[in-house]
Amino acid sequence: MNDRVARAALLVGLQVGRPGCHPNVVVVVTDDSDKLAADLVARHKLTFQYHVAYQERGPDLLAEFQRSGRAVRWWHLTERDEMGHDGGSRLRAAYETDIFRAIILVDTRRTGPVTLEALGDYVAMTALARLSPDADLAGLDTVLSLFDTPPAQRPLSMTGWDEAYLRAVYSGDADTRSQWLQQRDIANRMLRGVRARD
Repeated sequence: MNDRVARAALLVGLQVGRPGCHPNVVVVVTDDSDKLAADLVARHKLTFQYHVAYQERGPDLLAEFQRSGRAVRWWHLTERDEMGHDGGSRLRAAYETDIFRAIILVDTRRTGPVTLEALGDYVAMTALARLSPDADLAGLDTVLSLFDTPPAQRPLSMTGWDEAYLRAVYSGDADTRSQWLQQRDIANRMLRGVRARD
């Protein structure tokens, strides 16, 4: 699993530490992620609240993390990165939000029959990008559909769509003020990446 996360990080141009480094992606495998998630939030409530205080959907993110029934859930510790301007432009924001640590909880009672490679790639996607667990993935060829498809049809690893998405997210204009402009930029970069590969 460590190798799959490292592979995805290298794919988007991130540095990967050597053995013994201080990890910033922590994966916890448990048989009761509902209880563990609730306990984490209860014990570290101020930390969890701090990392969503300046985000548009802060309370919703906390609720999503604690919602029962998920095979894998994730939480990102984030920080503001000042962009070097005051954000007075209608096009540019004053800061972007960077992920500096990801906590991933894997529930062994809910994962079902999956390969370690596919699970590792799923974890990599959730660690490297701020994804909604409720995203509509119908018709998409993505490892993120791992737990929404019958076992015989489950993806075996990260797909070309996944790689194009991660590359687009990490190469996109992060300081765009409008969420719509960011989404359009990512979509255009994905499309160019897929066409270049094909």
